[in-house]
Amino acid sequence: MKGWILDLYPGAPGEMVVWLKREDGEAVRLVDRWSPSVFVAADSLADLKIPLEVLGDEVKWWRAVSKRERVTDAGTSEVVEVKVKDAKRARRVAARLERMGSFGAFRLYNADVPPNQTYLYEKDLFPLAYCEVAQNGCELSWRLMDDVRAYDYSMPNLRKVRLDAGVDRQGRLPRPTDRLREITLESDSGAVTIDGGGEAEKILELVRLVKEADPDFVLTRDGDTFLIPYLISRAEANGITGELVLDREGTALRTPAKKGVSYFQYGKIRYRPSAMKLYGRVHIDVNTSFAYSEGGFDGLFELSRVCRMPLQTSSRASIGKALSSLQFYHASRMGLLVPWKPTLAERFKDRSELLMADRGGFIFEPKVGLFEGVGELDLAALYPNSMLKKNISGEPVRCPCCADSENRVPELGWNVCEKAKGIVPTAIEIIVEKRLRYKELKKGARGVDYDRYNGRQAALKWLGVTTFGYLGFNNAKFGRIDAHIAVCAWDRKVLVDAARVAERRGYELLHGIVDSLWLKREGATEADYLELKAEMEEETGFP
Repeated sequence: MKGWILDLYPGAPGEMVVWLKREDGEAVRLVDRWSPSVFVAADSLADLKIPLEVLGDEVKWWRAVSKRERVTDAGTSEVVEVKVKDAKRARRVAARLERMGSFGAFRLYNADVPPNQTYLYEKDLFPLAYCEVAQNGCELSWRLMDDVRAYDYSMPNLRKVRLDAGVDRQGRLPRPTDRLREITLESDSGAVTIDGGGEAEKILELVRLVKEADPDFVLTRDGDTFLIPYLISRAEANGITGELVLDREGTALRTPAKKGVSYFQYGKIRYRPSAMKLYGRVHIDVNTSFAYSEGGFDGLFELSRVCRMPLQTSSRASIGKALSSLQFYHASRMGLLVPWKPTLAERFKDRSELLMADRGGFIFEPKVGLFEGVGELDLAALYPNSMLKKNISGEPVRCPCCADSENRVPELGWNVCEKAKGIVPTAIEIIVEKRLRYKELKKGARGVDYDRYNGRQAALKWLGVTTFGYLGFNNAKFGRIDAHIAVCAWDRKVLVDAARVAERRGYELLHGIVDSLWLKREGATEADYLELKAEMEEETGFP
């Protein structure tokens, strides 16, 4: 059977459910006998015997395996792989294990990686990948017929509907207790408004229409924050809770046990609602989906494919979470374990070193005035390119194995590993390469093709930007502030070197900030600026 991976999630204990969109347009439900593993390390593996025996009801089996426990480890070490019975309880199993020893006695890995993402990593698959799959007893056998690095990949004919509802508001804002006035379901073939009968009849007619249309995507505005919870509330009020079914599994919609959370970010209090996910269909709340808002469907699809995150997850995920998934995939391919709690600490710096190190990108004081004929030159993806070209990641910067490395951090003189490529540059390579290619492709494209390439490069742009910030994020699994500092140091060097090239050729520097320069020379033509650009690239080594 051939088709595209549309959705996947844990089913019954020991099962992974995968929905395949076949070439004939039908969506098929497949079940694979599979469950994830949690890895645990201790100074003495014998200390784990009794805790694992206590967890016998939660565990299928355990065994000693060789893995790279820490990203800074040069070789492998022996850890215990614990195969859990129920993928949904993997994190709970890890928490129980951790509590059975004294503080720090047991080190847990891969405990908080979502099971459906782990499945994609292990099988080397990705959402909307074109595959051939065979059912061998209780297990699925996959053959990937797609390439995540492809620029023009085939996509299935995906059916989409937009869902909305009208509320008879009794106050300024709609509430779950307000009566349902109407429901609108819009597809490519037109819109249908359900406004006849009572509330129960309207909801049941919605269920019938969705089943008849059999969409792959259900789009809403504020579906997570209000619309879906509101419909659940009205179904409960009318005694038809078990009949509000919008997915392909036949599962009635329920209010999630896990409530939404409020958090503080950049001086503002924000709210993240619980995800109202469907099974076998993809629900996208367009008002809360960053990937969709930046790149539309094309951007969302590209992000899901590259980062190997299920579509419903990536549509709600922050860019940092998507980037983490890409790093986790590469870690799994390298035999590197993903720590449950970050372990890389900042190296000690005295006051003078900290004063030199803790600086951001370079800024040239702008000249005040009005200027004409100014050339603006922008270094392309400078931060991602710095990580990629200079092997900047948490583990290579100031590594213990390459004290005499020729790859040194400017101004600080820190050594960077020359023997092994870091996990961050390994992960970011596909982002830099694909985004550059999409930008080239969209130059000669028109209409639908232009929108497609632009949406894809927009999604990849934010992945590249976030990679730098994540190096210094205290909860990043493979980040370290030393690497964040190294990127800034390279940025300052490259920008100043580029400015010196311009000044040698008689250009006046009007302004410069982080990765952009504004230059002027009387009588300079566009050809002169392009010639200057080529010389800057040759001297700095950066596009």
